Amino acid sequence: MYGDTILVQQPDGTLRHANRLPLGQTDGRNEAWLRDLLFSAPDSIPVGDLDPSFGPLVPLCRELRTEAGPVDIAFINADGLLTLVECKLWRNPEARR
Repeated sequence: MYGDTILVQQPDGTLRHANRLPLGQTDGRNEAWLRDLLFSAPDSIPVGDLDPSFGPLVPLCRELRTEAGPVDIAFINADGLLTLVECKLWRNPEARR
């Protein structure tokens, strides 16, 4: 069920496979970086593996305010179905809170 291929677009427009980092190493990236990446490249989310009826994802907004707190990303599809995404890195300095 988990996707195992993430492509990274290089400055020249070419794509390469992302490298897996050791646990705890973020290589300078944070959850905002992940949120912005997924918002700009919704096809990188494996919706077809989870529930194809929610795809294709169209970015709606980032940091949607709710009574429970902000939602990192809201997507919508042509049928009006919403997909809410909470971004968490595999391991980050805030993991213990």
